[in-house]
Amino acid sequence: MSEEFTSTEKVHFSKIAELQYLNRDYRGWTSTNEDHLLLLEGLRGIHRSGGFFGVGEFQVLDIALQLGADVIVLGDLDKNAVRKNLEVLKIVESSDTVSGVLPKIFKHIELIDGKDELSSIKEKMTLEGTHTGARVKLAWARSEPEFIKLKTLISQGRVAVAQVDITDPNTTIKVGEYFKSRGSILDSAYLSNIISLDKFGKKSRLQHKGAADALYIAGGRNHTLLIRSGQTTNPKIKQKILEHYPSLSERRNLIQEAMEDTEERKTHYGNKFQKLPERIERVYTTSLFLYAYEYFTQELGDYRTHVNTLLER
Repeated sequence: MSEEFTSTEKVHFSKIAELQYLNRDYRGWTSTNEDHLLLLEGLRGIHRSGGFFGVGEFQVLDIALQLGADVIVLGDLDKNAVRKNLEVLKIVESSDTVSGVLPKIFKHIELIDGKDELSSIKEKMTLEGTHTGARVKLAWARSEPEFIKLKTLISQGRVAVAQVDITDPNTTIKVGEYFKSRGSILDSAYLSNIISLDKFGKKSRLQHKGAADALYIAGGRNHTLLIRSGQTTNPKIKQKILEHYPSLSERRNLIQEAMEDTEERKTHYGNKFQKLPERIERVYTTSLFLYAYEYFTQELGDYRTHVNTLLER
C-alpha cells in the first residue's frame, strides 16, 4: 500500500519527536482490555538493550521501561491516541517530580475523553481492575525512580510518537530512521492484539506479511522480541468462566473451543511460539472475564519464516 504523509519528524520546544501523521482519519477502540500487570509479571527478568516500539496508548510505557529500552516509540493507527500519548509524555517532560504527574494526566483524560474513561483508567490501576480484568501499572507516573528513567530518555531526545499502520511497511519507515538516528535498533515490540493470532485466511495472511515487513523496516532484526496478546485459550480459565457463568454453556462449548484454538496455534507456530506464564488464580467472581488476555513472545525472524510458509500454501 502507498501512503502520503502530512509531516516528518518535528521537535520544537519539546524534545519528544512527532515522527509522522498519516493522511487518514481512523478512530478505533483504543482503550485496552489487556492485563498489563499480568504481562509485566511474565516479562520479569527479561532485559533488552535496544529500542522499543509499542502499539497502543501510554500504558505500554511500563513495558518499555521494564525491558530496559534505550529508545521508545509509541505508535498507533488512531491519530487521537497518538496525540494523547504526546500530551501525556509532555506532562512527564514538564514535571520536576513524579508527585504532580498523575493528577495532570487524570485532568487531561477527563478533558478529552470524559469522566467515564477517567473512571476506567482509575479502575485499571487497582488490583481488581475493570470488569474485563484489565489492569495497568503506570509506575512512571507513581514511582520517582521510574519517572526519572522516562524523563531522562525524553530529555535525551530518545522518545517519539507516530501514527502508523503496523500492517503497512510504508508507514514504519520514519520509525526505522528514528531508531537509526539515535544509534539504536528495534529490539523489542509490543503489538497488542492488532492482528488475530488465530486467523490465517488469505486476508489475515497478507496482514501478517505486512506486519513482518513493517517491523523490519522499523529497524527490527531476526532476534527482535515480539510480544503479542490474544484472548486466552487456556482450558482451565475457560472452565472458570463456565463455573461463574453456566448460561454461557448453552451458547457455546468454551472448553472445546479452547482445545481447538490451542491445537490451531501449535499447528501454525510450532515450538517457536512461547507462551508467557499465566496466573490461573486471577479470576474475579465479579468479572465478565470474557476478555481474559494471555501473552506470547516470538522472535521476528521466526515470525517472518512462519508467515512466508503460510503464503506458500
